[in-house]
Order: sequence, then C-alpha cells, then structure tokens
Amino acid sequence: MKTIHEFLFRPAHPAALGLFRLLYGVILLVHLWDQWPYIAVNFIEPEFHFSYPGLSWIHPLPGAGMYVVHGLMAVLAVGILLGIRFRTCLGAFLCLYLYTFLIDAAYYKNHYYLTFLTGMLLWFTPANYCFVFRAPERTVPCFSWHVYLIRFQFCVVYFYAGLAKLNWDWWYGEPVRHLLRAGAAAGKGGILSPLYGLDIFIYLMIYGGAMFDLLVPFFLINRTTRKYAALVAIFFHSCNHLIFPNILIFPFLMMFSLVVFFNSDWPTRNRFLKYYCKVSAPESSEPTTRQRRWVPVLLGLYAAVQIALPLRHHLYPGDIFWTSQGEHFAWRMILKRERANLKMYIVDPRTGEKFKPEEGLINFRQFIVMKTRPRFILQFAHYLARRSGIPGAKVFAENWHSINGREYQLKISPETDLTQIRTSQSFLDWMAPFDKRLPAHIEDPDRTAAAQ
Repeated sequence: MKTIHEFLFRPAHPAALGLFRLLYGVILLVHLWDQWPYIAVNFIEPEFHFSYPGLSWIHPLPGAGMYVVHGLMAVLAVGILLGIRFRTCLGAFLCLYLYTFLIDAAYYKNHYYLTFLTGMLLWFTPANYCFVFRAPERTVPCFSWHVYLIRFQFCVVYFYAGLAKLNWDWWYGEPVRHLLRAGAAAGKGGILSPLYGLDIFIYLMIYGGAMFDLLVPFFLINRTTRKYAALVAIFFHSCNHLIFPNILIFPFLMMFSLVVFFNSDWPTRNRFLKYYCKVSAPESSEPTTRQRRWVPVLLGLYAAVQIALPLRHHLYPGDIFWTSQGEHFAWRMILKRERANLKMYIVDPRTGEKFKPEEGLINFRQFIVMKTRPRFILQFAHYLARRSGIPGAKVFAENWHSINGREYQLKISPETDLTQIRTSQSFLDWMAPFDKRLPAHIEDPDRTAAAQ
C-alpha cells in the first residue's frame, strides 16, 4: 500500500495540465461552433428523440431554449480556456453538456463521450494555474495522480479501439478498403487521395491502424519511446482527419492529449511557454489523511468502470455487429459499413387497416441511425403506437440490413408486433439470426480483382 501511495502522490508540476486545459478549451469552442447550425435540426424540429435506458424523461428545452444552452456553454468554454473561475465554469459546462448529450442516443459519438470524460477528470486537477488569465506566482500542490488520470483515460481509448479491430471483417479489410477506394473515386482526402487506391496504403491503414491503437499506449508511457510514439500518433491522427472528416474533433483531442504524456514540467523548459507558467511545484508535498484514504479507492473504481464498460457486450447474446448492444461507451470506431432498408406501419386491430407513420417525426440523421439499430426501431414503434391514439394499436417493421459488403439480410420480420416487446427487454432475441460469412470478393479481394 505504501508503494501505491508513493506512486500516486509524488510531487508533479501543473504546467502540462494547464496547457492541456487551454487546448481543451479550444476544442470545446470549435465543437460548439460546428454544432451551432444544427441546433434546430437536431433538437427543436424532431418530435421524437431516442432515449438512453432509464432516461426517457430528458427532453430538449422548448423554443429558443437549446440556443441559450449552447450559448451558455460557449461562454463557459471561454472561461475554461482562460482559466477564469475554472472549476465553476467547467462544472457548469459539464452539466449542460451532459444534458445535451443525453437528449438523444442516436446522436452518440465517441468523441462526445470522450469530451465529457476529459472535462470531468480535469475538474479534479490543478489545471488552472498555468496558461491562465493573470497567472499566479506561487507554489501549487500537484500530485502525479492528477497527470496519470488523464493519461490513463486516453490509453483506454487507444487500447480498446485496437481491441475492437481484432475481428475478421477488419482483417479482411472492411470497411477501410471500401471507404478509401470510394474516397479515391470521389477525389476526397486532399494530399493523401492519390494513395487511397494503393494496396500498400490500404494494408497500412488496416494492419498498421490496429497495431498502432494496441501498442501506442505502452510506447507513450515509456520515457525512451514516447517522443517517437508521439510523432507517429500525430501522423496517424492527421491521416484520420483527412480520410474520415466526419470524426470532427476526435483526432485533435487525441493529438492535444499528447502534452500530458511528457514530464509534467516540460512547458517550463520551453523558451516561449515558460512565461505563461510562473508557478512552481513543491519539492515534497504530503497529502491529507482523507486524500490518502479515498483517492486510491476512487481512482481504482473509476479505472475498473472504464476497463469493464467496453467489454459488456460479451454479456449479451448475439453478435455486436448485428445487435449493436454494447456499442456505446466502448470505443468501437469505424468498424462497420452499413446499408439498411426499413419499412414501418401501424395496424388498427379493430379494422385491420394499415397506416404509414407520419413524416417529419424524426430527422434524417435519426432515421439513418435508427434503421441499423433494432433497439431504436423498438423505441420508435412504441412511440408510434402511443401517438396513433388507436386502442391496442400494433406496429410492424420490415428491416433488411447489410454489414461490410454482405448481402442484405432480414433483421426484423414484418410479422413481429413490436408493441408486444418491452423496450426495457435486455436481450434482442426477437431478431432474425446473423449470417457472418463475408462475400468471396471481400474474403479474397486480390483474386477477385485478377479474375475481373
């Protein structure tokens, strides 16, 4: 136990944390700027929102309320960036951000989740003493666990992103091969577009991407290799930004996190940066009795949750590619190329008359996600039954789904009355089974190309 305390409570410098806080504030402002034009489309116009389990009571504010929420978040993000009333601004921002995040599960993105976790962890650190408006000149107690906590979170993201790539689809090249070749045909990707059609580049992204995610955490925490690992990480995330522009702030957040993997005082040794960090770290600092008792316990609990949560899909029957159960909060990124068809209709049990759902209840983005997620289809079916006003209304759906180049497969039978299935049901055993076999042209793309 003494060794654990020595590891967690070694004196550290708040300089790297302060720089990361500033960069995090920049990320927040860019993110809010990007989201502003879509506030009405995402929150105001849809009549229905897909909820997380147990959170169906969370709804968007009426009228201009969501614009006010995002405007307040922008003001608070400026406070975070400048280090003004840091914990007050960050705490208020996280409350508002979590609220918008939980309104609709169809809008889930891994970088939204990571943005929230990063801010939550920063709140517990002395990240407001360097690179701030009116920086103080005094000694600031900072412990090694403040830095290790941020490092741990980003290492988890890397490792589980790599672990998720250890599946047959990825090793056969899906969906990366298709996305790159489609990008090459469309002339997308900027300076990298000439490489998209080259097999060597495709295999570099497939196998190199998986190995990078799995190994880079270990190279970043090793002093002798972290400098080289950081350079590789910058190249990797820059390529991801060009190849997959829809991942938005994620590559930049990952690149900015690299500042905390070096010695905590490294900015003070930089000729330019040292002027923005005039505080000093004590040569020795003793934690309080309460800190010694509770910090290791709370850190252990947080680490256990972050390690276990991405693995929970193994508790559900069926293939996660097919059921999508356990995809959220698991760092599963760019693993599926999906195509789907969905038809839904309402039946009046008294007359047998069929009705199509009214258009405009959800937006295009919600619909695209819903038709590949059976739990969302089930939620929407129950909503349609309630909204119809028909006593005992039945709702049916015919859902065909193609994953990573496979033929379309029936996912939800049109003979299944979805209103008879509880939305809280844990297992999706009412779905058709999944045929995992990949088409021949994907299993052996080189042979197929030669034959053509």
